[in-house]
Amino acid sequence: MTFNDFFYILFHPFAMLGFGLITHFGRRVLAASTHGTENLPSITDYWKKNPLNSLLSIVGAIVGYALFVHFPDFDKMAPDIQNVVRSTAFGVGFLADNIADAVGQRVTDKIKGG
Repeated sequence: MTFNDFFYILFHPFAMLGFGLITHFGRRVLAASTHGTENLPSITDYWKKNPLNSLLSIVGAIVGYALFVHFPDFDKMAPDIQNVVRSTAFGVGFLADNIADAVGQRVTDKIKGG
């Protein structure tokens, strides 16, 4: 495996999508540690406690990727355009988790409120 292959895999738009999802979770961990909470969230606990939000995040990220970011001719694009696609993929992953949290919270509130 050459450095170019490693770079291609590490910064592929689908990998950047995953980095966006993970970064959003990392923001949640950082917020918990900033507020002095000893009970820091973990990924497995989050998945167990919020299965609807987790599923919505993954589905939303994949749908966003399929609709906006996935280009079959990615290798043939100019490097500047590839970087825009990578950035967009990261944003789609980050926002998919953010939107899923908001939608999941509204659904949970409606269920609890009756």
